[in-house]
Amino acid sequence: MLQCEPLAGLPDIPAAKFDPQVLYVDIWWWPYNARVDWEKVRSKLTLNEQRRATAFHFDKDAIAFMAGRYLQRFVLSKYTSVPQRDLDIVAGVHGKPHLANAGMTFNLTNTEGVGCYRNQLHRQDAGY
Repeated sequence: MLQCEPLAGLPDIPAAKFDPQVLYVDIWWWPYNARVDWEKVRSKLTLNEQRRATAFHFDKDAIAFMAGRYLQRFVLSKYTSVPQRDLDIVAGVHGKPHLANAGMTFNLTNTEGVGCYRNQLHRQDAGY
């Protein structure tokens, strides 16, 4: 199974280079567990994401949130070569998240113990 480095080690992949005229869809997942260093995960999130994680009433919900956001930032950083905390994730016209100034959209879902992330690289004029 894939694991999420540096915590439990997603595979070390080179930064992706993609043709903006072609559609790509990649799916990543991370079966995380209690042995993860959650303070290390938290340190990779933005300050706003750290505050949101702290606001959850139940630890399991905060952990699921942090796992999902960490997976999202880890993968996007690999594709873009931008440090995880420097990624500018914004909402599009219809609320769909994407990277500012990039033809990339993504979806994230998580449940207790598994984070799942879909990355879609597409033509710049496809809209999101």
